[in-house]
Amino acid sequence: MKFIPTNQIASLLVLLNSYSQKISENFHRFTIHTLALLLLLISPQFASSKGVFTTDITSGPDSFSASFSNVEEAFEQLDKENLERFLPSYIDTSAVNAVVDYRGIDINFSFLANSTTLTMTIPGLNISETFDGTTRDDSGDLLVEYLKGAGLDSVNRIQKELARVSATDPVAGNPASLMGTMVSNNYSLSMSMNPMSFASTPGGNELLSSVLGSRSPTKSKMAFGATSTASGSSTTTSPSASTSTGSGSSVNEMASNSNKTTTQMPTSNEQSLLTENELTNQNSDNSSSGDTSSSTASNAPANAVSPEGIGSSFGIDISHSFLDLDGDKANTETIIIDYQYQFEDPLKVLRVKMPLAITDTEGSVTYDVDLGIAFSFPLSRSWSLTPGLSYGVGGSEDLGGGAAINGYSLLSSFRFVYGNYLYNLGNMVGHYATGSVSLGDYEIDPGISNTVYRNGLVILRPSLVFNVPTMLQLILIDTRYSGDELYTEHYYEAGFAFGLITDDDLLAEDSFNLGFTYLDSTDSNIKGYKINFGYRF
Repeated sequence: MKFIPTNQIASLLVLLNSYSQKISENFHRFTIHTLALLLLLISPQFASSKGVFTTDITSGPDSFSASFSNVEEAFEQLDKENLERFLPSYIDTSAVNAVVDYRGIDINFSFLANSTTLTMTIPGLNISETFDGTTRDDSGDLLVEYLKGAGLDSVNRIQKELARVSATDPVAGNPASLMGTMVSNNYSLSMSMNPMSFASTPGGNELLSSVLGSRSPTKSKMAFGATSTASGSSTTTSPSASTSTGSGSSVNEMASNSNKTTTQMPTSNEQSLLTENELTNQNSDNSSSGDTSSSTASNAPANAVSPEGIGSSFGIDISHSFLDLDGDKANTETIIIDYQYQFEDPLKVLRVKMPLAITDTEGSVTYDVDLGIAFSFPLSRSWSLTPGLSYGVGGSEDLGGGAAINGYSLLSSFRFVYGNYLYNLGNMVGHYATGSVSLGDYEIDPGISNTVYRNGLVILRPSLVFNVPTMLQLILIDTRYSGDELYTEHYYEAGFAFGLITDDDLLAEDSFNLGFTYLDSTDSNIKGYKINFGYRF
């Protein structure tokens, strides 16, 4: 084994130290292109698909079995061309029996000998249909049209049953479905918190100050809660600082008592970083100080203001998720575009989010898009309520399913600081119901309606990484469904997130975040993970 000489180790340490400042200064300059490239590199490639539809056909002594990723391909095996190709003894008058595993529902098909009538039965749903074409191929075409919505009532019953028995349903019943992603998006939309909102929570200001104030002066323009003076230096003011102003005699008194310690009243910029509790403490200190004039005590509350919001900002989030849906592999790529407007009170926020997603489930492709809007209104500095509305459309021609979903939700967010952490308790109740949608040739409304309870805890801690202020988060979430029976109705998530605080005034601009979440279902064999990158500007 070779050892590195001591002098070389010392040189490496000096080199590392010289570059640490450059790292911290340029850490926030990574572009979204870099993050997207990293996402592409770490995302697993789609594995060879096995298909989610299985067809078993017998005719006389011959049999044939295969899997498919497209529903029409599965049923097209009943065409004359395919029957003659895979069943050597088959002729137009032969009896045929087939079973199609339609993502968990067994559908039986048969042609009697010397007949062109195709019979379909689904014993579990008490459905029996016949398709009488002039030829067997014509009967098969009538079946496909039936599944596309011609037999609307029976098809919708099939679609609703699929959400109960199929792990891969694109509408509901699993975290990758349209309903599952809408629930997740509505919760994250309402629970998001930027540093100014963090500072507005009682105790959050001091917690941020303890981190930002400890940065090296050569790597920070100013500490949290500091303002630049005319000479370019910085003056830091504690939340409980008081001042003596107003009369000339007070100034002369301070000049003649140079041994006394005096502090300055925060400027308007500094005051904007104080919470209501801190302002109350400041006013109390002012009234009890022997060196403070009565005119100052009465003037401080008038000038002191709550933290001010940042106005408009935009964000983009790119994520990759992988789910094992009871043996079927689903890979989802999502891009989320969001807008938020923070009012003068930073806890009063209007948010709009539009996720676009594409999912590959064993070769079957699903497309989803939804739009959500939420408004957070603070009942106190620690407690906010956020009502939200959402509308989504999605589905898959490959899987033969889809729907529109209307959703509304109410989320309660309670925040408090304990030790060096801020805790955010989020409890959401929402109602989601499907509506009719045209998806290619399909017209479907499975008639699914569910109430969802999503409860979570987010633990946040500001920290320094390479002397750059960052926000570290631990995320724990529990999700439960009630209403129409679904394939999975209870799952939990655990993850972490890492974000940058890049501006001294705590604006949410130019900030990045990275997150990882693990998901596991308690009532079914579904598990997986999600990786996401976000950029706010």
